[in-house]
Amino acid sequence: MKNIHNILTGLLLLGLCYSGKAQRLELNLNEAIDLAKKNNKAFMVQKLENDLAEQAIKESKGHLLPTISAGGSYTHFIDRAVIFMPGSFVGSESPVVDVAVGGRNAWNAAINLNQPILSEVARRQIKSAKLNALVEQEQSKDMETILVLDVAKTYYEVLLIEETILLNRQSLERNIYALKDAKQLYEQGKGLKIDTVRSAIAIDNLIADIAYLENLYQIALIQFKYKLGFSDQYDLVLTDRLVSESEVNFPIEEQVNYRPDLRQQYWFVELSKNGLEKSQAQRLPVLSLVGSYQLQAQADDLSFSKYAWPTTSYVGMQLNVPVFTGGRTNQQTAQAKLKLQQAKTALQDLEEKVAIEVQSIQVRLQGAKDRMDMHKRTLHAAELHYTMVMQRYQEGLSSRLEFTDAELALSQAKLSVLLSAYEVNVAQLELQKAVGLL
Repeated sequence: MKNIHNILTGLLLLGLCYSGKAQRLELNLNEAIDLAKKNNKAFMVQKLENDLAEQAIKESKGHLLPTISAGGSYTHFIDRAVIFMPGSFVGSESPVVDVAVGGRNAWNAAINLNQPILSEVARRQIKSAKLNALVEQEQSKDMETILVLDVAKTYYEVLLIEETILLNRQSLERNIYALKDAKQLYEQGKGLKIDTVRSAIAIDNLIADIAYLENLYQIALIQFKYKLGFSDQYDLVLTDRLVSESEVNFPIEEQVNYRPDLRQQYWFVELSKNGLEKSQAQRLPVLSLVGSYQLQAQADDLSFSKYAWPTTSYVGMQLNVPVFTGGRTNQQTAQAKLKLQQAKTALQDLEEKVAIEVQSIQVRLQGAKDRMDMHKRTLHAAELHYTMVMQRYQEGLSSRLEFTDAELALSQAKLSVLLSAYEVNVAQLELQKAVGLL
């Protein structure tokens, strides 16, 4: 008995020492989910993808805005530039003569303008960027639902381990009492030695189970903190309970189409359609407004004050009509058609998978509820049976073995209720995710 009390005291002190190193933070499930949305690194990365998609829209709109460029150049001619002209122009008998012209120093500065007026490809590029932004938004929503489900399942897992430890400790207390009672009866010659041995073995097994569960509990907490984006400086205390009488009800048929992954696939189809139209638009002409303003000068010296700077300027329309591109446009169009077919098939496949998933979870949830009701009835019977056997044992009308079996049945019934409650909670969460409500 002394060794047993020392072990229990050690486990208690270990738990106190661990909690004393960290700041206590109480969390219910909703608070944990809110913290995960704010601090989870993977979710933060995905939200940055949304910002990138919005910037891509602004970038694509620039294809329809004017492009203005400015530039300049300086050239020093070691040998003057030459032009060719008829010899008669300079009084030569040769049919063609070369004449050196210009200064050795040439300066040039220009501003150029290009304003697209008609460009179907640019319009389709803008639409692609907008559709891609919608895809990223649904991807963020889908990742959010996955994060919420993951955090909630881990929350319930921690609760399950925590309450299982509590059940085992309660069972340990009952077995310690039974061992003490068996020893007294054995010393008085009213009991058997095997009853004492059986109780001691049960206590040793329970102590080992509690130590193992404590390790699982710490591991689960570490993983839970990571999902919340926390460090070990916080000692989390979960305030919700695993066994709850509440039940989630919602109209399944009306909500399935709001699943983020389904809506994401819808936008993938639209993006593929736009990609096909974009590839087909490459056959259309592109009309642009062009203009330029240019300054230039040439001289043999660097006396800028004496330079003349004649200007050249123009404005006009430029039309580019694709005639032959080596078959690239046809191949891109064929690829776009295949991608559209692929996206439509993937959408049909996902819709079928969603229907099967919802039906499967509904069946599993109903089964978990039925098992939970059955385990609750079993627990009520086990509690009644344990109370009756304990009274009979105290009156000497029942054996130690019968009393031990009653205690074991009570512990197993409580654990079964916990496990079925965990299954119900997780199945409800998965059903909410499956219909797009999580």
